[in-house]
Amino acid sequence: MTRSALYECRITHERFGARPHRFAYDVFAFALELDELDALAARIPWFSRNRFNLFSFHDRDHHDVEELLRGRGISAKPARVLLITNARILGYVFNPVSFYFCFDEAGQALAAVAEVNNTFGESKSYVMTQSDFAEGRFDSTQRKYFYISPFIALDVDLRLRLAVPGERLGIVIDDLQDGRHLLRASMTGKRVPLTPARLAWFSIKYPLLTVKVIAAIHWQAVRLWLKGVPFLRKGDRPDLQRGHSRAEVRP
Repeated sequence: MTRSALYECRITHERFGARPHRFAYDVFAFALELDELDALAARIPWFSRNRFNLFSFHDRDHHDVEELLRGRGISAKPARVLLITNARILGYVFNPVSFYFCFDEAGQALAAVAEVNNTFGESKSYVMTQSDFAEGRFDSTQRKYFYISPFIALDVDLRLRLAVPGERLGIVIDDLQDGRHLLRASMTGKRVPLTPARLAWFSIKYPLLTVKVIAAIHWQAVRLWLKGVPFLRKGDRPDLQRGHSRAEVRP
């Protein structure tokens, strides 16, 4: 019996202010125990690690979570790491954000990481430590300093609230400017077993999901532009784009 699973989710974005905007999509996400990847690939015919398949997980698509933790002064090696993410579908993936939940030998929450990618091939990780953890969730506010959306300033705060996944998934990210809500993104879902049959069904129920993700990002951007929301060019404020790296994703 594996601890890895799937979550059938609803993703909601709501923009506040003079030009409100809201949308929601139904999706699914993988909840992968990193030490089970090879076992999953052996058990599920249409899931592979580091090679082409209907669904595939490639190590190079993600950061080294232990290196990220060391960068924040966490020397303890996680005993378990659970990753909430999209896998590649027929070789393609774009993950707007993936979430790592790290646990110690006693099963206690050690750290969490939100790994954010933009459409310019850049990635930035926001690390949360045990000091951010209480009552079953991580709660941390950090300055964004990253070009994610052309319609949100670079120097706003991100408040990340990540509940440790169980039967339910609950993640909320707020964009805040001087304490004022600009945007709320949430991801809520129900855990279901990761089996060959369930994964095959989700490939039919949510066809070409990773392509739809990138298409939806651009479609919503067009809608915001048509509403007259001010557009921020990526090259305007390079001084406010800090701590990011080039994503390693490639065909």
